Amino acid sequence: MTAYVFLGPTLSVDAARPLLDAVYLPPVRHGDVWRVAAYCNPSAIAIIDGYFEHVPSVWHKEILWAMSEGIPVFGASSMGALRAAELEQFGMVGIGLIFAAYRDGVFPPYLDEPFEDDDEVAVVHGPAESGYPSSEAMVNIRRTLAEAADQAVISGHTRDTLAHVAKALFYKDRSYANLLKHASGKLDVLDELDALRTWLPKGKVDQKQEDARALLEHLRKAGSDVPAARFRFERTTMWEHLLSAATEDPAETMVLTELRLEGPAYLEARQCAVSKLFKTPDTEEPLPASSERTDFAKTQCSELSAKCLEQHARDETRQARKQILTEPLIDTIILEHLRQSGHYNRLLSRAIGKKEALAALDMFPPEISDVDRTPEELTAWFSVRFVQAPEPDPTIWATYLHFDDTLTFLRALAGENIYANMR
Repeated sequence: MTAYVFLGPTLSVDAARPLLDAVYLPPVRHGDVWRVAAYCNPSAIAIIDGYFEHVPSVWHKEILWAMSEGIPVFGASSMGALRAAELEQFGMVGIGLIFAAYRDGVFPPYLDEPFEDDDEVAVVHGPAESGYPSSEAMVNIRRTLAEAADQAVISGHTRDTLAHVAKALFYKDRSYANLLKHASGKLDVLDELDALRTWLPKGKVDQKQEDARALLEHLRKAGSDVPAARFRFERTTMWEHLLSAATEDPAETMVLTELRLEGPAYLEARQCAVSKLFKTPDTEEPLPASSERTDFAKTQCSELSAKCLEQHARDETRQARKQILTEPLIDTIILEHLRQSGHYNRLLSRAIGKKEALAALDMFPPEISDVDRTPEELTAWFSVRFVQAPEPDPTIWATYLHFDDTLTFLRALAGENIYANMR
């Protein structure tokens, strides 16, 4: 069995993998812990990063359910530290200074103010290729200022004042440059601020990253042996709601449909996602960027044929049940890559443009009868984009591109055909 780790901007997968051989998934969201616990047979689940604000956050209840099933759950650094502090009494294991601060309600040496806000660990981040974070977590600023005071770079009074200035900033605006800019008008200690500015490049502390490393090292050395869950799990109405509603975002559905209509780009992204979820490779290649329908498709799929498509369908049938059950996790990995690479907005914009254009013709949602082609002719039109010879069997393509069924594929194809002709 393998540990599953939800990780994002706190620590790169390349840096994490030498510390722990595990399956690394994107930041956790509502429903993900339940899916991993229910279908992936994990030896442990570790939560480091998680979504909030615009995406439903991981539920306490699904973590409790995982623990009630005998799966140890660990947390540190960010969303993991928050949930571990809230669920420690039920058996969730927290690791690191940030977890301890949330549990105890205070972050030393700032003893005069409560430590309880989730914005302490929140960051806004960009694509992975840019290094992820584009703002600084408040806990990192606190820890850095404390270290600067310990090294006599700044005084204790300046440390506390700077912490108050940083806390007053919106979490998306927090950075050391922004902090020093705002502090210069509030502190009459320009020599200390200059000294701090000089010290920061080599002296600043990334406490979130340190706690993440500590969690991974703990799992490697101590394993996942923790006490049994200390509660009785109750299947409430809200719990049943989670199981029936476990997250389907209409925008994400539109984006995935657009990517599926890019044929080989979707297949490559899916193969990488499945590899990440099930194979846990020693060296991980990044998911390929989604491409426009140009030479990319012809270059990648010039050898595809009806025979190749049939073989692909047979190969995937062998693991069909396992992958169908974990389909939302595969989609989560694909969507995370699209967001990081910048292609999510492109695909969503095209999907919205198509929807609006079809609606103006009173053809949304599209039906096969809206186009003057048979299903076989429509499928052949689609396939010539990606294979040298047309493949007229819609069932093969529907299976190949993981549409829910052949009818769903043909309806999507009808809309694509109408929109392509309009453009």
